[in-house]
Amino acid sequence: MLLNESMPRFDYIETHSTLVAGPPAAVYPLVRHLDFSESWITRSLFWLRGLDTAGLRLDSMLDGTEFRLLAESPPAEFLVGGLVSPQLKAEPIRDRQHFEEYSVTNGMKLGWNFTLRPDGDGTRVTTETRVLCL
Repeated sequence: MLLNESMPRFDYIETHSTLVAGPPAAVYPLVRHLDFSESWITRSLFWLRGLDTAGLRLDSMLDGTEFRLLAESPPAEFLVGGLVSPQLKAEPIRDRQHFEEYSVTNGMKLGWNFTLRPDGDGTRVTTETRVLCL
């Protein structure tokens, strides 16, 4: 898993999984370009964290400074990362190596992995989120 390579150490972890109709090749583009704007839970969580709730598309999040696509292996997996400064501000990520080497005292690293695996007639989509408090 890409997350294991880029963020083997973590303090918190959360995993979610769901079965989606269709093969991974058909499901991958839908997951890769998710739109969270219909989810009141996601909007509320972003609002509580002080994040922009207007552009809740994964593509929009990756274009901003909060998150960055770190690695991708279609149609099986992709990894998104975020860095937070000690002042609780989003830190820009230059590349995957910068994310992996980030070690600012009192900063945070966030890794968000999406995996897609064939499961019967559908695709098992699993997300794993990890947080490391430095």
